[in-house]
Amino acid sequence: MEKKITSFNLATVAIVTVLVVVAVAFRGVLVEAAYPFERAANAFSRRVLRPLSGLWDAVAAKAENDRLKREVESLSMVLSENDALFAENRKLRSLLRYRDRLRGKWTAAKILSSGGGAGSVGRTVRIDKGSLSGIVKGAAVCVPEGLVGKVVGVTPHTAEVALLPDRAVKVACEIEGVHGSFGILSGGTDDSLVLDHVSGPSRIPVRSRVVTSGKGGVFPKGFAVGYFVDESRSADGIRRSARIEPAVAFSEIEDVFVRYEE
Repeated sequence: MEKKITSFNLATVAIVTVLVVVAVAFRGVLVEAAYPFERAANAFSRRVLRPLSGLWDAVAAKAENDRLKREVESLSMVLSENDALFAENRKLRSLLRYRDRLRGKWTAAKILSSGGGAGSVGRTVRIDKGSLSGIVKGAAVCVPEGLVGKVVGVTPHTAEVALLPDRAVKVACEIEGVHGSFGILSGGTDDSLVLDHVSGPSRIPVRSRVVTSGKGGVFPKGFAVGYFVDESRSADGIRRSARIEPAVAFSEIEDVFVRYEE
């Protein structure tokens, strides 16, 4: 029995030894046989998988970049809206304080559009208040910077306003700080204003403030209309006319105050 076990063990050892020898002998052959497959796998990984991985990373990075850009744009829009709201808030507060300083009865109105015919383009505007709000023809129209013009047409809900550059508007004015200096303001050849029939001293300081005199009863006294630039005289040297720089940027106004009657 012991001889059989010993023979079996010897046979097992012999077989294992043979297998080890065969494995060692053929290891190089197996490694060499696997080389083309390993090379192909490596090349596939380097030339296909890596670029695909890089492309995926690039796509993901671009998507993240686009998302961040959208967020930045959204924040910029929010900031812009906030800035606009703050600006409008300041403007409304300023208008309310100005309204409280006005004498008489005034109502706020918004500019709807430019009106008038071809000869008065840019010299008339339409506002969103009319006869139902107590607006009447001839009513004075102003902004905090100064006089804008007067109402020349009225409907129940709207009114047409002729601006100071319109030659149809005539305003009795005086020059502040220059005693006895009066004149009649009207429109010039463009957005400039002209003060005709100027009286008073022969020399008027440049940039002197020109305001409504209150004469005639149409426009209240003390509203700014512009600033003295220079003057000219007629050929006989009697009639004096002054060029006036407007106090109001007529193309930029959005809201106005209009005198009304109850």
